[in-house]
Amino acid sequence: VNTAALFFAFFQGWISDRVNRVTGMIIAFSLSTIGYAAMGMIGDPFVSVWLIPACIILGFGETANVVAGSALIGQEAPARIRGSVLGVFNLFGAVGIAGCVGLGGYLFDHWYYNAPFMMMGIINGSVLLLAIWVRMREPRDVAQAAPQPAQ
Repeated sequence: VNTAALFFAFFQGWISDRVNRVTGMIIAFSLSTIGYAAMGMIGDPFVSVWLIPACIILGFGETANVVAGSALIGQEAPARIRGSVLGVFNLFGAVGIAGCVGLGGYLFDHWYYNAPFMMMGIINGSVLLLAIWVRMREPRDVAQAAPQPAQ
């Protein structure tokens, strides 16, 4: 998963530079939704031929979410407070990760061992649907570079 994430970060950065930032989010959350759902559907990881492809797609999705989210926030945040906005964005990301780890652990212990993956697939799918809704509402097709700071 981490090896796939490492190599895909460069590709997602290239994508984020060339498409609308919300489109980049749709690509990222599509990958992570598919990756988490695929991992959640694997019964026995020791005999499944789908384990390696699911791990690769999951790694792509995880890193794509980070890169695409940072690109979107970097573009939309005002230049004079961009650092603060990115800091708060990452703080809430860490809180979200901690909450999902806690809930995923509870579901693992009390329901089913694949439940954390399915939970994350549902969460990522929900964000994907929201990103699609935003993209349909604001259909600007211009690939936008990050705004330059005022001189």
